[in-house]
Amino acid sequence: MNPLVGADDAELIRRLLERANQRGIGGEGTEVQADDIEEAGSETRTILGQEIEVSILETTIDAEVGGGDQSESVEDVPVFLYVATVQHEEDVVALVGIHPTAVDARNSVLSLMEQVEHPSSA
Repeated sequence: MNPLVGADDAELIRRLLERANQRGIGGEGTEVQADDIEEAGSETRTILGQEIEVSILETTIDAEVGGGDQSESVEDVPVFLYVATVQHEEDVVALVGIHPTAVDARNSVLSLMEQVEHPSSA
């Protein structure tokens, strides 16, 4: 049983951020925090041949980017998060997109999700 199957979208985002922070996304010293995740709607899209509901969430992020003397803090940036999970063959594919609310990138993010490819395990 894959734990991603039963996770709600906010929990999935928290788990992915925790894992990304452990691995140092964006380079050494980068950490992203997202708090107060709220639902902002959903859209149904065809992903990997299936009709999938993509959840749209709204939150703010804080990030510490870089390290040492090059460290820069970015705080309270409002963002939209797009989350979808797709059962494809024996795998669960998690799709996550993000953009600042000040930028209208909704159609671009959703279009990219529709174009995702997942190799067949056969």
